[in-house]
Amino acid sequence: MVLALDTLPRKLTALLLALIASVLLSVSLWSQYRAESLSRQGTPESLEQAIALQPDNAELHNRLGRVLLYAPANDATRARKELERAAALDPRNAKYTIDLALDMELSGDFAGAARAIERARRAEPRTPGILWHELNYWLRREQNERAIGLARDLLRMAPEYTARAVPLLLRVTSGNVLLDDVVPRDARAYGSVLEAFRREDRLDSVEKFWKREVELGQPIPEGHVRMFVDWMLSRGRTELALQAWSDAARNGWIPVDPEALKQPFYNADFHYPLLNFGFDWRVQPSADAWVWVETGGPRGGQQSLCVQFSQDAREDYAGVYHYAVVQPGHHYELRASMRSEKLISSSGARLQVQELAPGRSVAPATEPLLGTNPWKEVLLQFETGPETKLVRLSLVRPAPSLKEPPSSGQVCLSPLDWKLLGPGRMASLPGEQR
Repeated sequence: MVLALDTLPRKLTALLLALIASVLLSVSLWSQYRAESLSRQGTPESLEQAIALQPDNAELHNRLGRVLLYAPANDATRARKELERAAALDPRNAKYTIDLALDMELSGDFAGAARAIERARRAEPRTPGILWHELNYWLRREQNERAIGLARDLLRMAPEYTARAVPLLLRVTSGNVLLDDVVPRDARAYGSVLEAFRREDRLDSVEKFWKREVELGQPIPEGHVRMFVDWMLSRGRTELALQAWSDAARNGWIPVDPEALKQPFYNADFHYPLLNFGFDWRVQPSADAWVWVETGGPRGGQQSLCVQFSQDAREDYAGVYHYAVVQPGHHYELRASMRSEKLISSSGARLQVQELAPGRSVAPATEPLLGTNPWKEVLLQFETGPETKLVRLSLVRPAPSLKEPPSSGQVCLSPLDWKLLGPGRMASLPGEQR
């Protein structure tokens, strides 16, 4: 429709209508601005003033209800009224109904809380956050089977909730149940499960965990492999640690040559970069020692690992070490080449083997090196105890006494030869000490 403004009365009428519309819009905008400003203050008084300006704003009623509920005065009656009003104004927003359900639960109205949660689920059946609240409600009510079923639905819908759900569920069920019935077949979800299992030290589920993770057929991040292998080593689960190390190498999840797995001592010649975990060389950071791998050894083309001690080095040093799997009750031989340069130490530097088994305190070592020495072959033979499955080979240099100067200088280690010589005299004597 076209309004002809060809007469003065019509022009005045149009002007008046435009003025009225402008005033109404200005009032609406001012009301909205004022309500938002009051809402940001977040006090009961400011929220009540904001509601007076916008009485049908569900968000304002919800905020006022929550403020009243958790305020020191704890006006429960008014809080319930505001939360109910918010849920009634916008029943399709499940968040408001969840807040009402929490208030009902806190007041002991568990039946009302359950009904409110059901309404929230109907309003937003595909919202993970609503399912998460319902899961937690039934856990608090000790309805564990119902909670586990909800967790299954939640994690299939949103695997990112695994890190939050698994630690809670481990309080009411076993890790095996979670792996069988709850955790989705997703590598990221399994990473969260690993972190939870390790934090809770759930060793009862580790075999099934690793088997299931490999069966996923999905790439496993190197960080997860590191975490699992080193956790197993720290808890004496040598066979599983070695299995995980081997599986990860064969599947390309860690930079380990699968062919090198056939060697009795991985990376004995320092040919591969040091991984600093698992069954490779490890270097523990030290303020008084620098470690590197360089070209050079007793023979051409060899690599060697060197440690340079600072001029002020006075602490015990065993910062270069390597775990090796062994057979209980067997003889082993270690040959290596070592050299030293201006190594000031009354005890010298040497290779030492420590058995990681109960009651095995003896730590045989090679002949120590002191001062300056060219490449020299060192030899160590030892017999493992009847329960020993893992040993730690370390490059050690004991601390000087208070009367001695700092233990500065350099020591280098070149390719090792690690051999199993055969069964020892203790192979059939379980529990006997060497």
